[in-house]
Amino acid sequence: FIFSFKICFSQVGEWVWISGDSTINPISNFGIQGISSPSNQPPSLYEACEWTDLNGNFWLFGGGNSAGYYSDVWKFDPLTNEWTWMKGPGIANDPGVYGVQGIPSVLNNPPSRTYGMNSWVDINGNFWMFGGGGGNPPGLYSDLWKYDVSTNVWTWMKGPSIVNQPGVYGTKGVSNIHNNPVCRQETAASWTDNSGNLWLFGGCG
Repeated sequence: FIFSFKICFSQVGEWVWISGDSTINPISNFGIQGISSPSNQPPSLYEACEWTDLNGNFWLFGGGNSAGYYSDVWKFDPLTNEWTWMKGPGIANDPGVYGVQGIPSVLNNPPSRTYGMNSWVDINGNFWMFGGGGGNPPGLYSDLWKYDVSTNVWTWMKGPSIVNQPGVYGTKGVSNIHNNPVCRQETAASWTDNSGNLWLFGGCG
């Protein structure tokens, strides 16, 4: 018998505490919308969705905590180590404003939500979001939203404005204007291909 023993190590690295409180459920500080500040801090959030823009800034939307569900957009600049409250009402359980499907408006804002929304960044740097749960009214969502970073404006792109919808599968492999995925949450698999198409897999509901 020949025995071979190997010792494996992960790469050497260290964590650095960059920002935020060291305690649970800290007090948030929204500051002034659109203005970064060292004192700004989002609420503690459960399962918000996130993006990285083309300039390396980090963004998040939604999430929940003991106060309810949120519908705010936050940006973190790693160069200045500062948060900016970019959009949203700054309160929990907001019902949102859908507006007109396909038409951007400064008044548009998705309803509050959490529980693992799909998130994508397209080839033009716009942010996209689908689904999620909780919200106001409570339930599961199957709406698709686009956020234009350059204009700070949301557009309701596709899907129903009401919760708990069964979706429309259509014919496998054939696109159709009436197709829409089933409402879902806890969806961790989403990616963007080289042509800018948005893909998702799985989730629960």
